Amino acid sequence: MRCAALLFCAALVAWRSPELLQAPRFWAEEGSIYLLHALTHGTFESIVTPQQDYYAFMPSVATALAARFLPLEKAPLLTTWAAFLVQLIPIALVLWSGSSWLAGFRRRWPAVLLVLVVPLSGEIWLTTIGSQFHLSLAAGIILVEDVREESRVGSWVRRMILLAAVLTGPPTAFLAPLFLMRAWTTRKREDFMRATVMMLGALLQAGIYGGVAVAGTAPPRLSGISFEIVPLAVVVKTLVLPVFGRPGANLFASWVEGLSPIPILVVAIVMAALLGFVLVGLARRSPSGWRHALAYVLLAVPSVIFATGTNLGAGHIALLTPAFAQRYFYAPTVLLALLALSAVDFSRIRGKSPREVMVASLPDVLLSLLLAVTIIVGIVRYRADVRPFVSPRYPDWATEVEAWRADSGRPLRVWPPAFSLRLDPADDRR
Repeated sequence: MRCAALLFCAALVAWRSPELLQAPRFWAEEGSIYLLHALTHGTFESIVTPQQDYYAFMPSVATALAARFLPLEKAPLLTTWAAFLVQLIPIALVLWSGSSWLAGFRRRWPAVLLVLVVPLSGEIWLTTIGSQFHLSLAAGIILVEDVREESRVGSWVRRMILLAAVLTGPPTAFLAPLFLMRAWTTRKREDFMRATVMMLGALLQAGIYGGVAVAGTAPPRLSGISFEIVPLAVVVKTLVLPVFGRPGANLFASWVEGLSPIPILVVAIVMAALLGFVLVGLARRSPSGWRHALAYVLLAVPSVIFATGTNLGAGHIALLTPAFAQRYFYAPTVLLALLALSAVDFSRIRGKSPREVMVASLPDVLLSLLLAVTIIVGIVRYRADVRPFVSPRYPDWATEVEAWRADSGRPLRVWPPAFSLRLDPADDRR
């Protein structure tokens, strides 16, 4: 039954944008940086060399293997299908999880739908550049599981997922202290194994970033940011957008952008307090509790920092725009929705009269309605939200390769067209 459910979800992932599987492409740095390095260097060197201010296991391995084993015009097949499989990992974890808060149809399937349809995933759809965000979510799910007993195979699978997650991007590394806290609390061998994997990966990522920073080539992550923007960006991306959709999020962002600095600071303080109140309330009701709420915070707040890798202008007010840097907020948004789902006690609603429900179970009713609205909004926008990143005007990779072979002086364009790479004919391994 679970295998059939996973196949159904895989079909939904493919259906969202089938052209990406029929005519695969490289997305942004996946082609302009990782593929270029893989084509101009050896396979092992391409796999182990950090290309930016962090190490990214998935795009490094996928592009290295594509460059080694496939002709240039077919290379995106491997990276796209690798990204496809990674996107199924959080769904599989939900389907096979033995957590109490995922037990039963009324909990497991809403959780699967939240992973699938929560907004902010269009930019990271079927590209290994986006795999780090799906793997961050997978690591968060593993962290908040409350399974008492687990098979040996299940334990090893989760260790491998955590290793891939923490080595594919820095967001997952911020969860390492929570894995260590869990191990210290439970004193279980498996929790110590997972904490060790996470801490070693986090130290590696910190070392790489430190080296880049010392060399003076790290992006200006905090350049010009006004820190009152942090709670506002988190609220817009992870609360307003999933529930009220793009119109509501754009309206809120436009209102904030029209305020002067002092009112913006006041609104930021109010939003931070409101978010804190919500998290405390959810954590007290949820079986996964404070660990779940802290996982959300440790992914959401650094997401704002990573989203400011380029100087955007005074205060980085552009962070409040729902469409901007949405990839960084996918994992924390889903984790917050799953926290809300875990806080609902359906037994307090089932079989009660409307009056009894309103008196004794109002929080459960409100959370259920908010989750239902989030899922409905996500379903309605499921295919539309990926369209800004899939355009018929974007270059076809096979056509680009054919044109480059006829004129090796021209660049090979990838998606979006602002990204490209230049190759020497000797690098064409057909």
